[in-house]
Amino acid sequence: LCTSYDRYEVSLGPDSGLVAHWPLDEGSGTVAADTSGYSYDGDLLNGASWGSDGTRSSYVSFDGTDDRIATAFNYALSDTDDFTWAWWAKKEATSHSGSIMVGNRYGGTGSESLEFIKFMPNKAAFADTGSAANIEDYNYSDLPSNQWHHYAMVKDGTSYQWYVDGVAQGAPVTDDYAETTALPFLIGGDGDNKPNEHFQGYIDDVVLYRNALTAHNIASVMNGEY
Repeated sequence: LCTSYDRYEVSLGPDSGLVAHWPLDEGSGTVAADTSGYSYDGDLLNGASWGSDGTRSSYVSFDGTDDRIATAFNYALSDTDDFTWAWWAKKEATSHSGSIMVGNRYGGTGSESLEFIKFMPNKAAFADTGSAANIEDYNYSDLPSNQWHHYAMVKDGTSYQWYVDGVAQGAPVTDDYAETTALPFLIGGDGDNKPNEHFQGYIDDVVLYRNALTAHNIASVMNGEY
């Protein structure tokens, strides 16, 4: 199993369009295949396990302690770069509010001890700073417990829009987050086993784009059209 980020020789993806997609349909084994064609496969670590139900035929279950999927994808985003990150999640009621569904808590390159994009049950947080006072938060309604929902964040330049089940939630938020260091992308937790930063629940069908999808596009992704 992968125990560090050094395992990966990362292939370069496109400058726009679909760049990574983990359907999480394997149902067994420890590899989460990236079906985008850019070889960003992931490894299920520390007991992350497969599950299935009548809503999502296959998904990965996370225990909230140290489970995660480490992928070969990484990212360094300027304030003008666009992206769309989308996934399905079902949160357990006991999952910590600071637990990470997708993204990663990272840091320590140069003076920036806080470097991350991370999506949690109650907000997203963006940082490229040495001071916690400069972290940018995007607050949204807490994820409901024990329910599957589709989540997406669209970044269009410095404008960010959160979607739930294909519907935009409120007005876009402006943030000038930028990062020059390529940060590892994880599913279900951080890379350092920090307390309370691992998601307790279930995640499925994680897909990343290097462009800002429209509301129509988000609905298509939710319905399995990529």
